[in-house]
Amino acid sequence: MRVTELTGLRGKKGWQAVIGKLERDAPRFPVVSLIPDRFPDAVCEPFVRDETGGWMTGRWVGHLHFAGVACTIEPRIGWERFQSLLAGAAGMTYVGRTLGGLTKPDDTPRNLLALLWCLALERGRRLHHGPVKGYVERYDPRSPTLRGRLDLPRQLCNTSLGQAHRLACRYRELSYDIPVNRGILMVTARLKRAGLYPFHPDGPERISHREELEGWRQRLLDMGARQPAAFPQETVTWNRTNGGYRKAHELGRLLARSRGGALAADAGGDALLFDSAEVWELFLYQCLKRALRNRFPGWRLHSPRLDGRQTDFLFEYGTIRRHGLCPDFILYDDNHDPVAVLDAKYRYFHRYPRDDEIQQMALYACRYGRRDPLPAILIYPRCGDFNPEQGSDKGRLLLPEKTPLHWWLIELDPPADPVTGVIGQLRERLETLF
Repeated sequence: MRVTELTGLRGKKGWQAVIGKLERDAPRFPVVSLIPDRFPDAVCEPFVRDETGGWMTGRWVGHLHFAGVACTIEPRIGWERFQSLLAGAAGMTYVGRTLGGLTKPDDTPRNLLALLWCLALERGRRLHHGPVKGYVERYDPRSPTLRGRLDLPRQLCNTSLGQAHRLACRYRELSYDIPVNRGILMVTARLKRAGLYPFHPDGPERISHREELEGWRQRLLDMGARQPAAFPQETVTWNRTNGGYRKAHELGRLLARSRGGALAADAGGDALLFDSAEVWELFLYQCLKRALRNRFPGWRLHSPRLDGRQTDFLFEYGTIRRHGLCPDFILYDDNHDPVAVLDAKYRYFHRYPRDDEIQQMALYACRYGRRDPLPAILIYPRCGDFNPEQGSDKGRLLLPEKTPLHWWLIELDPPADPVTGVIGQLRERLETLF
């Protein structure tokens, strides 16, 4: 995306001087990630120069403020489609629940983070059928009965005071007053105070979501959870009893350390940036799984990045490893044999894939095929003026035994709910290929 497509610039004149200062000083802007346990420390260069010397942005969209300048980097696909992709990437489908009607340019990315937290919270509630409990440490210096273990130093003190019949106990109690629930209460209060989604602006879908969130808050308070002044800093051990709330807890931490909805940078600015390529990858992950569900029973979609698989490397020198291989998706059939390797590409496409994409897919096809090279598939988005004239097709990788290389351009329409259409397109292409 070219910098000329940025909106909301104010406070200074001269695009080149402003962007030049951003690139020269290289401020570290925090970003939002959807992948559990993956929060990159910063985006060091949100702006880069293209081959003609002009300024461009790559994968980052959102709002940033630096050196007295505020601007919004708009997605190539528009905020409405981007919001739908975010909802789909989070594993939720929000038909008709849009953020339309926002007036300030920087409102959209701020409210998107709040919406994303609400989606992650709702997914956790559905997975666990309500709030979760956890064990918390308790201490009772004068218990009439023994609970847990005895605190010997305190008990000796009780004995010296003539209260040997009272026991100093330390024990663990199953309670709703745990960091996960306290974080939910704290973030809900922050969203309400800042007027972020779903508390502003008014609309039928926001009113519904607002009532759900406030009802959830009251339920937690009635169950004994406390609302803290700051986000809980205790380390949470994630397992099957609470894992559904993991992403909501991580996004809540981001919201808690933000300033007015934007995250502080280390160079005196603030920003809220989303990784468009990551959003597109995770959106496709959810849609591909649903496309396989009915027509290809027993087939499995594996994502090395999401499933924590170790990256394979092409080069090693001492302890240094370079050129990692990590395809976005590997497709397995019902015999657990790999049948295709797929990669999501959020970029412009012209006629056929780029040289680096062809080389990348040739390596994937050879590396992950057990006996023969795998068919390779590249998946691009198409909507509006983003890849409007391009169509799906296939070629051949000549080096690994004339292996087919397919490229699919997926329509993102309608903007408010492209999920159903994308699933149908993916299912149709998979049926044609296999």
